[in-house]
Amino acid sequence: MFELILWRFIQGIGGGALLSTSQSILFDAFEPKDRGKAAGLFGMGIVLGPTLGPTLGGYLMEHFSWPLIFLVNIPIGIVATTLSFIFIDKKEGEGKDKKNITIDYIGIGLLMASVSCLQFVLERGESEDWFNSSAIRNCLIITVISLGLFIWQELKVKQPAVNIRLLGNRNLGVTTIFTFVAGFGLFTSVFVYPVLAQRVLGFTPYET
Repeated sequence: MFELILWRFIQGIGGGALLSTSQSILFDAFEPKDRGKAAGLFGMGIVLGPTLGPTLGGYLMEHFSWPLIFLVNIPIGIVATTLSFIFIDKKEGEGKDKKNITIDYIGIGLLMASVSCLQFVLERGESEDWFNSSAIRNCLIITVISLGLFIWQELKVKQPAVNIRLLGNRNLGVTTIFTFVAGFGLFTSVFVYPVLAQRVLGFTPYET
């Protein structure tokens, strides 16, 4: 269990950065007239992943062994890395100004604290009897304080980890709210449905 958590954490460090950097590369690689089509194909991949992934994972678990759900990503990762090196051009002079880049470590740390504690509250709250648990209360306090400090930090620094000021743009602000609401429906169902199907209805992983 410790190894699963550790390597999942390491996977998240790399995977978490892929979403923003991949979209940056996508918009840099395509002309403005083709960006809509490229973004659509990118979005299709995001939708198909949670659709096909669990089905393939259930098949592997039922007919082979569960460690294969991790190993199956290795050849795909190798192909993706190879194609990235071949087709993504490195611009002339890129990387020379790295010394001028400042990283908002404080903002990143506060964001990690708030999100991780909030996730613990939401996932363990019911089993820990919510606010009757000191761990839940402490995590909620940390969430509120660190989130408030994070917002203050991001509005203060010149190069924030998350530029909150951009939400002042009406189009971006409204679409962010819609994305947030859609995320509730998508990720809640992804979490709850397998629990219902397997633990309550007794389905196999592949049937789920």
